[in-house]
Amino acid sequence: LGRRQRAPRLMDPQLLQVLEPAWERQDACWGGDLRQALRRCMDKLGERARLLLRERYEKRLTGSRLAERVGLTINSAYATLTRLHRVLEDCTRKSLQEQEGRA
Repeated sequence: LGRRQRAPRLMDPQLLQVLEPAWERQDACWGGDLRQALRRCMDKLGERARLLLRERYEKRLTGSRLAERVGLTINSAYATLTRLHRVLEDCTRKSLQEQEGRA
């Protein structure tokens, strides 16, 4: 039989006003750290890897257009992007953890 669903609990608007500036500072700080870490990790990649990422994300090429542009099969292009995502994720995570350890 049907479960009774609870109404979501709402936070007090005054509490939200107090917390919002702290959240914004945290978001700005962490977002900046993440961008810097990602930039450093991108710099460690080879030129062809950076080219693939630029073509895909800055120029917003579809997977098939990217593959055609760089001379790969579509499966190879996607496999390469997947590997690059993993490399960048691992590198940025490590960089942020090292930064945290120094703080």
